[in-house]
Amino acid sequence: MGSNSATGVLVHAFVSRDLNTSMSSPSTPEQIIQRIATRTGLQPGWNDEARHTATPYVVEWRGLTREHIGDAEFEEKLRAARNWCKERCRDSHEIEPIQGKLVGRQFRFASDNDAALFKLWFL
Repeated sequence: MGSNSATGVLVHAFVSRDLNTSMSSPSTPEQIIQRIATRTGLQPGWNDEARHTATPYVVEWRGLTREHIGDAEFEEKLRAARNWCKERCRDSHEIEPIQGKLVGRQFRFASDNDAALFKLWFL
């Protein structure tokens, strides 16, 4: 700990003996994607045929894109929809872009009741 005599401010100095002595191996891209997916509540990987089969009830939300409504509103609406699904759906659900041009998102549900309630709530 030192003192700056001109201002009378104490400056704390921290010394770490193991700084730069051992680093864990760098993360792979797959590990980074897994951590991001875990933090955001999304399932990593592509929605393959098995995941589509498990979630046959589809609700399309056209216009839910950054390009159409802007970054802030897109993030707010997508977060609200994701949280709604996470909190209310007992069965599986998936969120993915509508195939083709950027026109919106589709929300896939294992339960027809969840799909109907989602549509009433958000559309």
